[in-house]
Amino acid sequence: MAAFTGGDQWQVHDEAGRRKYLSTEELERFLNAANRLAPGPRALCHVLAYTGCRVSEASALTIHQLDTDRLTLTIKTLKRRRTVFRAVPVPPAMVAMLAGTNQLASWYA
Repeated sequence: MAAFTGGDQWQVHDEAGRRKYLSTEELERFLNAANRLAPGPRALCHVLAYTGCRVSEASALTIHQLDTDRLTLTIKTLKRRRTVFRAVPVPPAMVAMLAGTNQLASWYA
């Protein structure tokens, strides 16, 4: 099975041919299930779904990394050996969820 490769070696499938990302339908089901959770876990699920960051990267986020004017969340990438930050655009509803409840400080509250 040939894997789709983007400009910087981005691949949809892993070495064993398994898909690495959710389909649109799977993403919708995931977010619908997340919406039934308490505010902290719900916010964490939305961050993971909309940014594609790792759980460890999401766990390290603070409210100071949320830019409510630009609708971005700045994530410190933990995959690389050098420090890299990336600003990821996020939906206005997610910004409101995170800013309104300060969920970045308490994922599991």
